[in-house]
Amino acid sequence: MKPLVLALCVGGLGGLMLGERDEVVLPDPWFSEAVRGMRGGDLVRALAAVQTRLDAAPGDAAASLMLAQLRARYACAQTIDTAEHAAANGNRGTAIAVFRDVKRDCPQYEYALARLNQLGE
Repeated sequence: MKPLVLALCVGGLGGLMLGERDEVVLPDPWFSEAVRGMRGGDLVRALAAVQTRLDAAPGDAAASLMLAQLRARYACAQTIDTAEHAAANGNRGTAIAVFRDVKRDCPQYEYALARLNQLGE
């Protein structure tokens, strides 16, 4: 468990190296599936992998942490999609209002600011 949490914090397989161990501790299959989903831009796939893990092991702290992070990223992506949909349909006011709702911790925050600028806000 500790290696997996460390890997999440460090951001990859580099976090799986522990001290002086010569071997790499490979992540669980659910973790690999979640990472593949995240890297491929498929947050639904990543969420499903983590949720499957939590269904099997409800007390898995690493999976719970990853689920919270994925949900935040998914909510951000949904907000951007909603704003873009409004803009594409000519609902400029709605698009501006939704882009304004994008939080600073959203990975697409800078994009939202650029779109606000393009929309004349």
